[in-house]
Order: sequence, then C-alpha cells, then structure tokens
Amino acid sequence: MGQSAGFAEGDGHFGIDKRGYLTFKLTQSTTDSQILFYVKKTLGFGSVSLQSKLSNTHQYRVRDKNNLITIINIFNGNLKTKAKIDQFKLFLEAFNNKYETNILFIRFRYIVSQKDDIQFSKSLAYLINGYVTYVKSYDGYNTVVNHRAITTIFSSLIGLFQQDIKKVIAYSTMSQLGMMVIAVGLSSYNIALFHLVNHAFYKALLFLGAGAVIHAVADNQDFRKYGGLRAFLPLTYSVMLIASLSLVAFPFMTGFYSKDFIIESAYGQYYFSGTAVYFVSTIGAMFTTLYSVKVLYLTFLTNPNGPLINYKHAHEGDIFMSLPLIILAVFSIFFGYITKDIFIGLGTNFFIDNSLFIHPSHEILLDTEFAVPTLFKILPLIFTVSLSILSLVLSEFIPKVLTHFKLSRFGYNVFGFFNQRFLVELFYNRYITDLVLKLGGQTTKVLDKGSIELIGPYGLEKGLVSLSKNISKLDTGVITSQ
Repeated sequence: MGQSAGFAEGDGHFGIDKRGYLTFKLTQSTTDSQILFYVKKTLGFGSVSLQSKLSNTHQYRVRDKNNLITIINIFNGNLKTKAKIDQFKLFLEAFNNKYETNILFIRFRYIVSQKDDIQFSKSLAYLINGYVTYVKSYDGYNTVVNHRAITTIFSSLIGLFQQDIKKVIAYSTMSQLGMMVIAVGLSSYNIALFHLVNHAFYKALLFLGAGAVIHAVADNQDFRKYGGLRAFLPLTYSVMLIASLSLVAFPFMTGFYSKDFIIESAYGQYYFSGTAVYFVSTIGAMFTTLYSVKVLYLTFLTNPNGPLINYKHAHEGDIFMSLPLIILAVFSIFFGYITKDIFIGLGTNFFIDNSLFIHPSHEILLDTEFAVPTLFKILPLIFTVSLSILSLVLSEFIPKVLTHFKLSRFGYNVFGFFNQRFLVELFYNRYITDLVLKLGGQTTKVLDKGSIELIGPYGLEKGLVSLSKNISKLDTGVITSQ
C-alpha cells in the first residue's frame, strides 16, 4: 500500500508506512542535513533523525494530521505532471479515508492555480469526475443539443397519436426530458435543474389526475371512450387544466418560467445550430400543445363516448386522492414565479458552492434575458395559443375534416406510423428480438437440453443404468456347486 500511494517530488515523499501511518518524508545526505533542520525550524513541526548509517542519510518526517495538511498545501500548487497528480490523489484519498477530510477542498488549491483556461477546465472537470463539462469548442454541445431537440419532437409526435391517457403523459415526460438535456447541452445546468423541479409538480399532477379519471371510469385508460366527464369530475378537470397550461408554458404558470427560458436560451447562443434547435424545440412545444388539448377535449369536453354504466358510477376521489391534487395544482401555478430568481436569477447565490459550475464563456443568461428579440420570445406562445384554438375549432365545429383524414389511406398510414413509434419497435422485434429468441432457443435445445444434460444428472443417471444393465448380464443365473 505504501508503495502505490507514495509520491516523490525531488527528495520528498508522501506515503503510508508498514504500520499504516500517513507520513511525509524529506531525505537528504548527512552532509546536507542542515537543510532538514532549517525546514523543521521554518515550519515549526516535524522531526529530523538519522535514517541509515549505511546510506549516510538523514530524514525529516511529519505524521500529525494538521501538520500533514500544511505540507499538502505547500506541494498542492506545484504539481505539474499527470503521473504526480495521480499519485498525489492516491495519498489524498487515503488521507480522506483515515481522517474524513474533504479531498476536493484540499485539491482545489491546485486547480485554481492553473493559469491557462483550457487546463483549468480540464482539471476542474477531472476534479469532480465529469460533472463539469469541458469542451474545447461548441461542437460537443451542439451534438448534445441537436440529439435532445430531436428527442423532444420524436416523443411529442408519438404522444400525439396515442389513445392511452397514461401513455400520452408518459411520452410527454420524455419530451420534457429532452428539453432538460437541451439546457444541459447549452451548459445551462441551473435552467435544466429549474425545469426538472417545475416539471415534477405539473407532471405529477397530470399523472394523478389521469389516475383519478381512470378510477372514476372503471379502470378504462382509452380516452376515446371518455367524454363529457367535466360535469362528473369538476375538481379533476380543473387541476388537469392547470397542469396542462403549465405543461404548454402558458404565461405565468410554473412551466412558463423554465420551458420558455430553455427555448430562448437556444436562440441566445447566436450560432446557426442554436437557432435551428430553437425552431425544432418550438415545433416540439407545438405538438405538446396539440396532445394536451387532445387529452382535455376527449376526456372532459366532447360528447360522452363511453358505456352508460361508467357515467352512473363516475365520482371524484375521497380527500386522500383530492388533497394531493390541490397541493400540486397550487405549486403548478406559483412555484415557478416564486423560485425563478433563486434558480436562474442574475446574481443568485443558490449555487454559490459551485455545485453547478458554468464556465464563463458558456454563460448565456444575459443574452437570453436582454438580447433575444421580442418576436422570438413570444413565438412559442403565439403557436401555443393558435394551435389550441385551431384544434378546438376543428374538433368542435368541423370534426368531419379530422375524420376524413384519419379514414383516408394516407391518414391511416400516418396515424399507424406515429402510433407504432416510428416503427422502431417493429424493426427491433422483427430483426433483433426474434433473432435473439431463436438463438436462445437453439442454445437451450443444443446445450441446456443436449450436451449439458448428457454430462449432468440426466447423463449420469443414464450412464449408471446402462452400466448396471451390462454388469447384470455377466450373471447367468446358474449357481454351480463343487
């Protein structure tokens, strides 16, 4: 252990001796031992002794915890090679395990001593094991952002063509996760965390509201067989309306303060890829509006489409089901407004401990807040309101347009394509799952029920039976006497 944890810097050595003591040793020849006494006098601690008469050397040694920390801090800003840093880290980990100190705090002095920005970012990312992103250019961010923008649209489109109320909400969650990772790709970790917390409230409210509806209609999850439930479930309708408004980022709802800010942040990058992600995210938000209106309309507003018995027994839940809905509804309205300045306000000290570190070159809050044109700030809202009105008008006043489209061959293919999740599962099941199952079947047939059984208990049994039969044949059954 002492060998692996040791670290040498000149004639100095951090290590663990055979008895498990953490020590710092500084060795000099006996002729130069005055240097060691000078070090001891200057520092005010440690001991100097003759190390070996044969090698003619003296040694300065430190074992005390507080004194070791002083020595560590002396060396901490002067280690330049990766090998030395890695060996030094081993010693610090051993030090931390024994004394339960904070290695990260001890090592931070070395990190901030780096003069070069690139080396600073590399070292800081290495320090906290990748929780701080280091990218030389925006290419790495663009890759993350573009993929997550596609995820947002992908999930929104799938959710739009589902008929299971819980599936729609689940795919909505995937879409919002895409939004969060877009923020991460923009290096806006505080915005991503803000949206995560906001999203937790209104998405939990949607799931609980859907559960209340399913409970009221005899566990039926197909919202095509709902309709007209507003009169039977007024509280559930109210809270799901609040949650849906927050989901589509309607102004001054909780979701508005984080979701819209993520979309604006993409435009605030002032890169072509950022602008492209802005429009892709806006399109994803449009589909979010469509499936939110679809769920509300088919569940609560349209004519009843379910069996009569479901409406006879439809009822609100008891206080234990209703109280969480009310609490989450309050948070879905007010939480974003109350905590915006805490999470993403300029000058907030919520992350003052650098638990979320954003490199200054990636800071975009100012540009997002003050430099994005007003048109691009309100464009998602314009699309949200316009599509909500359009979808309600089509559903309520000219439903035949939607019916004819769905019954046409083109509409049937479009609906099937998105309902079956872009046929990804069909491809996966046909060309991957089936192949793996067939391979597993052959493996079972040849090995589990074949060769393994022959050399296992079954084979042993058959072998013993065959052997005993052959031995019994040696007996003729005739007893001879002399």
